[in-house]
Amino acid sequence: MDNKETQSQEFAKNNEVAENASVVNDAPRNYNQGAGGSKPSKSNPFWMIASIILAIALVLVIIFPIGGGKSETIATVNSKNITKDDLLNTLQEYYGDSIVNVLDRMITEEVVGQEAKAKNITMTDADISAEIAALKIDYGTEENFQSFLSYYGMTEEDLKKELKLTTLIRLLLQDTVEVTDEEIQTYFDENKANLGGSEEQVRASHILVSDKELAEDLLAQLKNGADFAELAAQYGTDATAANGGDLGFFSYADMVEEFSKAAFALDVNELSDIVESEFGYHLILKTDYKEAVEANFDSVKDAIKIKLINEKIYADNSTYTEDLRSKAKITNKLQAETPATNDPATGGTGLEEAPIDGATGGDAATGDDAATGDDAATGDDAATGDDAATGDDAATGDDAATNGAAQ
Repeated sequence: MDNKETQSQEFAKNNEVAENASVVNDAPRNYNQGAGGSKPSKSNPFWMIASIILAIALVLVIIFPIGGGKSETIATVNSKNITKDDLLNTLQEYYGDSIVNVLDRMITEEVVGQEAKAKNITMTDADISAEIAALKIDYGTEENFQSFLSYYGMTEEDLKKELKLTTLIRLLLQDTVEVTDEEIQTYFDENKANLGGSEEQVRASHILVSDKELAEDLLAQLKNGADFAELAAQYGTDATAANGGDLGFFSYADMVEEFSKAAFALDVNELSDIVESEFGYHLILKTDYKEAVEANFDSVKDAIKIKLINEKIYADNSTYTEDLRSKAKITNKLQAETPATNDPATGGTGLEEAPIDGATGGDAATGDDAATGDDAATGDDAATGDDAATGDDAATGDDAATNGAAQ
């Protein structure tokens, strides 16, 4: 197990214990919930089925090679042929609309890629890295961001693949919106806590009991040299007892007033007197301290700008990819053929025959061809973003996976 994984597990464990401690202030706070304020939900459909969809998409690459002719035999059993069409039909039987949605996303990637190629727009690794920097804003700290990736079994390289379509759409449309310096500064001023800044923090352990006499007895034992963690494990009445009473780091507002006032007044390694709160009687041992950190505007201003550009793009261009698709001559063997809107033989939009239901919810999943306009049916292109059937975004912040322009 490497160091990053160990740190991530410790981070998650400490968060879970602290959240269950009978000392936490439950009053509403100004948290950015995308910034690691709550554990990402495994019920998010995209993150649960992404690997399945990827596998399906890779099979589609085999079934539908660009320029392929009639269905080919891919296996034989006692001279009985199994064709690509047979495989497709079986996949449809088992996975239903998932196959349609995967192919639909691949088509969207190709349409957007061709538009970028026509406008001589090339996406670079730096562009994708900038997109990730904007996404990280929603997680507050690098530790929170890495914990999020670890929770879903992803690496930053995996995420880069997921964000290619989002990035390419931004490059196509960023000149159509304006983000002023004043808007960037305002966002920074209102979100400093999630932009590298942090409040003063204390790390402490506590022993919580409901009986004051017991608290007095435990205090006397501690003053005589008893081990704090052992007494917490034996007598503590909340979830932290199993962890020796450790609450991890917390800010003043995280805990109830009586507790924070006592904890922040202590020196490191100093033991408190008995502290009474609505939960009972606490004995507090302050174990560490972090000074407040001021956020650095220059280090995040570019990421803020990209975040705000994305917000405006998807607010003003909610049908962008749908419009591109309606102008393209799309042949989809899993759906009715879609004629282009400029096709003189039809004059229609084609949207009635092939509804766009597979590129919704901010398809944050693309492949390499999205940047070049080359064949979309590649292995990398098959990597998916948010579950197209649900429109959820990738649990990564509303802006990470886009909310409409990839429809």
